Amino acid sequence: MALDLRDEGRKQLLIELIRKADVLVENTKPGTLPRHGFTPEEILRINPDIIYCAISGYGEDSPYRGLGGMDTTIQGMSGIMALTRVNDVPYKTGISIADLHAGQFALVAVLGALACRERTGRGQYLDMSMQDAAAWVTRTAWNGLPESPQQLLRCRDGWLLAECPASRCDAALTAQLSELTRIEAAQTLAALTPTPITACPVHELGEVVNHPQTRIGGLIPSAMAPEQSAGGEPWPLLACPMQLSRTPAEVKRVIASLDDDAEAVIADWGLPWRAADYPPPRAAPAAPSH
Repeated sequence: MALDLRDEGRKQLLIELIRKADVLVENTKPGTLPRHGFTPEEILRINPDIIYCAISGYGEDSPYRGLGGMDTTIQGMSGIMALTRVNDVPYKTGISIADLHAGQFALVAVLGALACRERTGRGQYLDMSMQDAAAWVTRTAWNGLPESPQQLLRCRDGWLLAECPASRCDAALTAQLSELTRIEAAQTLAALTPTPITACPVHELGEVVNHPQTRIGGLIPSAMAPEQSAGGEPWPLLACPMQLSRTPAEVKRVIASLDDDAEAVIADWGLPWRAADYPPPRAAPAAPSH
């Protein structure tokens, strides 16, 4: 459901949603919701039981609060890029790890606040800084990095990661392994005497997607897309990796177009009006042609 808060009707609809909600999660610059009248104090006045979690780049009280917090800038500011170097040049990680860490920390904070509410009957405001979460993750390197016993070894079909100090992975052994596949090289290292060396293949992303572990775990299910979204075609989804025996998390439906679920949300939440009573989100202005 999309709510354009420049429209008074949609602001009132958000108020009704807040009254019924257990949790509100926001991911914008500090001050964005207050500009429309939704300060943390006002949100908790509307619903004293709500858990309101605001995720931003640097946090509500930071001197950098007005700056945008993209994953790449947070990786640079937090030191993550300093730990991810190629030829001593810092790079961002291949995935948006700062975004993921902030979301995961926010989830834990929300669960803790819900547990607190069970005991006290009171909601609260959570200020989640992406920068703080990302910096916290680098803490094990703050006193320097120990020399790694792991070596990356080139094989005929890719790379192998081996628990092999440099003194054991000499030129003769690395030359021998370069002629083998990753599996053959891992088997060769495991058969060494008197001390075997543990190793595993470094998979490319395409290999991970098609790996038996990924498929057996059901990590990539599929569902039919709504006709208005993708012609009713099967659509690959990403399942939840957490395996709960009593309450398994299920991903069954493909995301619809923006605002397609407005009427269903209103019905599910028992709100006393129709989605048709509220204007659809305003279209973004067309990009100028050059």
